[in-house]
Amino acid sequence: MENIKYKHHNFTKHLTENNISERIKEIAEILNKSYKDKNPIIVGVLNGCVFFMMDLLKKCNFDYEISFISAKSYKGTKRGKLSVEEIDESFHDRDIILVEDIIDSGETIKEIYSRFTDMNPVSIKVITLLHKNIATDIDMIDCLTAFDIENKFVIGYGLDYNNLFRNLKDIYIDNE
Repeated sequence: MENIKYKHHNFTKHLTENNISERIKEIAEILNKSYKDKNPIIVGVLNGCVFFMMDLLKKCNFDYEISFISAKSYKGTKRGKLSVEEIDESFHDRDIILVEDIIDSGETIKEIYSRFTDMNPVSIKVITLLHKNIATDIDMIDCLTAFDIENKFVIGYGLDYNNLFRNLKDIYIDNE
């Protein structure tokens, strides 16, 4: 499937399952070297990170703990009010790896990063599948990006349009 038409959107395949898998392997190799003796807490930002995070963790060969946090800022393709759930665990004196599906404007990851920074961790690293070129003012965040993309709406591989299309194995970009 190369194109998907939905409502007034025309999505074209942008990244294949193979592209994604190869990049995940590269990122896991970096993490395996960096965290081999550290036992970090890996925190996924729900819901979009799940496919990416699980595929990444399958390739990580160090000890880790898993946690999740929920953050939302979209309704359909429109950016809305940012909502981030409260963090009720202690991350004091721990290495934290935040796993995101996409850094869009950068506002969500800055808010989450700030909340974790307030807990005095040893370190915080952000791993993101996609990073839009409009995300600015996040230079203070230690971030490892799988793919940089232009400022267009994307679906597939965990990314959704009103909770649809998360199950696609490839990533599609909206041409509208």
